[in-house]
Amino acid sequence: MSNAVATSGKPSGWWRRVGLAVIAPLLIVVALSAWALSSPVGASPDENYHLNSIWCGAGDRPGLCEQGSAANQRLTPNALTNSSCFRFQTSVSAECQNLSDEHLVPTNRVNVGNGYPPVYYAAMSVFAGPSIVRSVLVIRLVNVLLFAALGTALYWLLPVARRSTLVLSWCATIVPLGVFLVASVNPSSWTITGCGTAWLAALGFFETRGRRKIGLGAVAIVAVVMAAGSRADGAAYAALSVAIAAVIALGRRLWNPRLVWLPIAIVLVGVAVFATSGQSIDALLGAAAPNAQQSSGVDLLVHNVLNLPSLWTGAIGTGPLGWLDTEMPGLVGAAGVAIYAGLVFYGLRVLDRRKGVALGVVFACLVVIPLYMLQVSHDPVGVNIQPRYLLPLLTLLAGLAVLPVGSRTVRLHRIHKVVMIVALAASNCAALYANLARYTRPGQNAVNLDVGDAWWWGGIVPPPLLVWVVGTLAFAGALTIVLLRTPATDEQGWAGPNEVRAISDPVAA
Repeated sequence: MSNAVATSGKPSGWWRRVGLAVIAPLLIVVALSAWALSSPVGASPDENYHLNSIWCGAGDRPGLCEQGSAANQRLTPNALTNSSCFRFQTSVSAECQNLSDEHLVPTNRVNVGNGYPPVYYAAMSVFAGPSIVRSVLVIRLVNVLLFAALGTALYWLLPVARRSTLVLSWCATIVPLGVFLVASVNPSSWTITGCGTAWLAALGFFETRGRRKIGLGAVAIVAVVMAAGSRADGAAYAALSVAIAAVIALGRRLWNPRLVWLPIAIVLVGVAVFATSGQSIDALLGAAAPNAQQSSGVDLLVHNVLNLPSLWTGAIGTGPLGWLDTEMPGLVGAAGVAIYAGLVFYGLRVLDRRKGVALGVVFACLVVIPLYMLQVSHDPVGVNIQPRYLLPLLTLLAGLAVLPVGSRTVRLHRIHKVVMIVALAASNCAALYANLARYTRPGQNAVNLDVGDAWWWGGIVPPPLLVWVVGTLAFAGALTIVLLRTPATDEQGWAGPNEVRAISDPVAA
């Protein structure tokens, strides 16, 4: 019998490791790169603001960003500010752009002062150059590679029983909003990647020892820097998630200074970034959306409570993409809500006090935070607060729901995984097509995206129909590998970490 096949007929551990370590990450990069190509420059929410801020992220640079006539004004290429000429006009394609207009014009749509944290813009400014198209594509690809690299590193550093939690939490929340934002220039890309990684890296840090512990600590720090350096709410979410990981892993040892230096440092960084950001001031004091019909009092609160779930479901499939003007097919929302709800409820089979408290805290945040922000801004659900702001919390909630407890694991049957693969692959296929069609052939029902004259990148970029097909197949392949080949337990069948046998004593070594 071949060494590649075990006596049971299943692939050997060697082939499984190759698939998970090499093939799956490559397929993830290909699938997300298809999403990076599916939208033109300026397609993500407030992207003209973020592009100007990236171009000015390294300070004044001749031809890229220069000082304006006012302290809060900068001179940037005209093409950046006008890149989103198609926003809110569902019948207008990206052909309206003129990205060769390098003439510097004054703009106030730039991160000057303490609006957003400066880390993301400063890091991405390294890739800003005279060619706007090339710069944007490079930034998107860098964000894709960061997501794939950080996720792959975390997967192999985590104890075996924690890897299923990582895979399932991302599967539950990544389509379509997650893949769209991760593969964009929007700072939410780092927020989603960082928050979805930080808590599990911190949990693994508390439960392991030796080089694996050092590696997980490094991943946690990188993830927190990404989350806190991109958005103020990312800093708060990262601090919350790491604190929850400490409570779950340490229990009564929570107050041991030898064990909690990492979560304390992360929480302090998160609080500091949140407190010094203009976003946090708007969140705490209220910043009403312009031209919105405002109300207040009990009537507004009742309305918002009744409609709050639309923000949750909007983040996992029912909400539009882009500038909230790219509607998703019904299949996308139905698959997203069904998978998310099914995983969370199935995960509640395995529960203890710490896990229950953690789930309660995160769910309370999903309710209280948006309601408070809407009330102080006098806005109804659907105004000012977008579903993408809550996506990191939804990923955390899903991960906590499927987290093993002691010797009990949330073990999905093969049929469950097959259904998830089919549903998520179909959802991604439909969402990617809808996003491509929005900018290439808006308002038309042509199945062939290559028909006629339409917007596209040009150059060596493959045609849109090929991007759709390759992206769909790559995503389905990555799902198949990670869902079918990720074990729920270690070789001895124990659900906890390999190195440490008791969650209540994570530093037994």
